[in-house]
Amino acid sequence: TGDLAAHHLAMPVDKEDAKDTYGLLLESFGYVNQLLAQKFPDTLILPAFGNNDTKYHYQPTFDADKQVFYPGFYQDWFLKHPNNAGLTNLDEIGAALGQGGFYKTDLIADSLTLIAVNSLQFNNKNNHKSQAEIDAQLAFVREALEAAKPNQRFLLMMHIYESCDY
Repeated sequence: TGDLAAHHLAMPVDKEDAKDTYGLLLESFGYVNQLLAQKFPDTLILPAFGNNDTKYHYQPTFDADKQVFYPGFYQDWFLKHPNNAGLTNLDEIGAALGQGGFYKTDLIADSLTLIAVNSLQFNNKNNHKSQAEIDAQLAFVREALEAAKPNQRFLLMMHIYESCDY
């Protein structure tokens, strides 16, 4: 759950002379997913964003990068992975990912649902908080819980917890 790419591929947000490693980060996602798909083709591999998974370390995806980053991530981790490509709500996952890097999917129909939260918006090292994205993500989680069927259970997955400061 998170840190799907190698450490140090996410660039520091506050250094103007930092080496541009964004292309390597995107390539790394494809390579790691390809390797996991080869070794575990019958296993769901459901990701959550970690502090090393976006262009800038500890930062959620900036608006200028969303049109490339989220669709590419969706392509690599959901459409290209054999078992993930069989999920019944791929369109819903793609739409939610595009809003802010979060999604949900049933692991057991009407019984067990995974909600993947993009906790980068909530951490203390995020210099670019978006209240609109925070509100959208919390509304997404609230709506999923409020729409729960009797006896439905949820797993909440994230990489770094709220107010993390290590």
